[in-house]
Amino acid sequence: MTFEFSTNSLDRISADGIAVFVFEGKKNFVPTEWFSYLDKLLGNLLSEIINSEGFEPKVGNFLTVYNQKILAKKVYVVGLGKKEDFSLNVLRRAVAIFTKS
Repeated sequence: MTFEFSTNSLDRISADGIAVFVFEGKKNFVPTEWFSYLDKLLGNLLSEIINSEGFEPKVGNFLTVYNQKILAKKVYVVGLGKKEDFSLNVLRRAVAIFTKS
């Protein structure tokens, strides 16, 4: 599996999948800017699936969402834990867990 960072808009990336991140919230999840952008493009599909699956955005937990509205066929929603605990080390840990799965 090959990973790449891109400055392209998420809906313009042709790839097997793209990853967006969310934080843990008191009752649900706290979206990041790119999650919100992509969720809007997909007609709130990501939010609906997170809620219906009971996804917990703890560090490294992830959910795979299949779609046909953007070039990337899969969207990986990756948890970052609590926003107040976030650091670069948390991001590294979350990405490492995700990539090893």
